[in-house]
Amino acid sequence: MGNVFSDNVNFVNRNAGNPQQQQGSSREILLASNTGGAGPLPITDCALNAPVSVVSTSIDTSRLRRVTNFLLFTAQISLPAGAVAALSFEILRSVDGSGVKVGSTYTFEATAAAALSQSFSFQFADEDLEGDNYTYSVQLSPNSSVSGTAGTTINNATLTVIAVRS
Repeated sequence: MGNVFSDNVNFVNRNAGNPQQQQGSSREILLASNTGGAGPLPITDCALNAPVSVVSTSIDTSRLRRVTNFLLFTAQISLPAGAVAALSFEILRSVDGSGVKVGSTYTFEATAAAALSQSFSFQFADEDLEGDNYTYSVQLSPNSSVSGTAGTTINNATLTVIAVRS
């Protein structure tokens, strides 16, 4: 698992160029991050048979009572010449082994006439949660497809979760 960081943050009022600390605005934040990847992905021509895990990370927010978890996913997606990819990413939130899909489906689509490598990212705010030990996973949905040439990979996938007490 990645690093975990905890600190108290004081928000600053920057009105008229004079920074002044606002009373009662201190918020505790937690940070967790992990890296992963997937591939080379098989040629499917239609859809994947099952979800493919890309990266996951856990964060224990139990001491915060109410929390908003801000997720940031970034990756480098590489396609060989002749590959056509329609990759649908989903977020799964798990607590005590039970998982539920949260957020939207985030789609990357590309056709590579020549070898291609592109960055891809998305973010999601999971709001108004009870403090608990959450595991977030980013996975490729079974609706994803790769055709043409084999060798599509998802590299340097990073999932960062920033938890802020609500």
